Amino acid sequence: MSGIISILIHSIFDFNMQIPANMLYFALLCALLVAGSAVRMKNADGTKQTLLEHGKPFSAWILLITSIAIFFLAFAFHGSILYAEKIFSEIRQTSVDEKTDKKILESLYTTALKAHLTNPFESDYSFACAKLRVLAGDYEKTAFYFEKALSSNPSDAEIMSRAAKFFILEGKMDKAEKMMNSSI
Repeated sequence: MSGIISILIHSIFDFNMQIPANMLYFALLCALLVAGSAVRMKNADGTKQTLLEHGKPFSAWILLITSIAIFFLAFAFHGSILYAEKIFSEIRQTSVDEKTDKKILESLYTTALKAHLTNPFESDYSFACAKLRVLAGDYEKTAFYFEKALSSNPSDAEIMSRAAKFFILEGKMDKAEKMMNSSI
C-alpha cells in the first residue's frame, strides 16, 4: 500500500506513469494488494480467516478522499504545465532583435511572463522573459529572470552564455567571466 501511495504522490509532480516499467510496477503492487487481501487461512478450529483485519468504516472514506485529492492535485499540476505550454507556443517561433518595435516586445514579454507565472519550473519561460527584457533595455528585471532560468536549468550553456553577455552589458566582468567559463 505504501508503494502505491508513493507512486501516486510522485504522479503529482511527474509523468512517471508514462514510463512502462513504472506502470507495470504500479500494476504489480495493486495486484499484490488485492491478492494479499484475498488470502484465506484455516484456523485450528476449521474457520477461515483473512490475513487482513477488518478496517474501521471511516478508513475507506479517508482513503477515498485522499485519492480524490491526489487526483485533483495531479490534474491541476499537469494542467498548468500544459496551459503554460499553450500560452508560450504562441511566441516560441517568434524572432526578435534590437530593431523590433517596443510594443511588440512588451506584448511578447507579457505572454512569456504569463507562461512563467503559470509554470515557474520551466526555464524556457524565464529565459524568454530575460531575453525580452534585455532587448527592451530593462536590466533590473533581466537579472531576476536569468537567475530563475539558471536555477531551473543550471547546466544549460545557452542560458549561461546569454547571462554572461548580459553581465558584460552591466559591467560586471567577473560574473560574466565565470558564466562564460561555465557555459564552455
